[in-house]
Amino acid sequence: MTPTISLEPSVQHYLNDKYPSHEVLDKTQYSTWVKVEMPIYQGGGLTARRNAASHAVDAAQSTIQRTRLDVRRRLMEARSQAMSLASALQILRRQQQLSERTRELYQQQYLTSVPARCLTCLMRSRRFTRRALPNCKRKVSYTSCS
Repeated sequence: MTPTISLEPSVQHYLNDKYPSHEVLDKTQYSTWVKVEMPIYQGGGLTARRNAASHAVDAAQSTIQRTRLDVRRRLMEARSQAMSLASALQILRRQQQLSERTRELYQQQYLTSVPARCLTCLMRSRRFTRRALPNCKRKVSYTSCS
């Protein structure tokens, strides 16, 4: 805290002729005072404000650090999800290729009149290919033709 310096003018006018410490009889007296004020002791107020400011800075830094950690966690989750989706897409593409190859083989066997494959099996393989294979675990049996 810095001191406060002020100038205080003062005018006094006495109603009677008795006023202290002046030999000249003048009923009106003018004076100017220089006043310097500074709190010497504030009951720990300065220390309390300083500590509060320090705690506010610590809280702000903790918030920044928590936000950074949250952003990093979300970024890692997004990367993991992207890698998982890329892997699933690769598996689905491979399954689709195998399904198309199976359909081509069935069609070729049907056209060359191999009696083991019937029209129902060929239609089933086409339908399986068109579904875009959303479920990787599904298995369709192509060997049973009735």
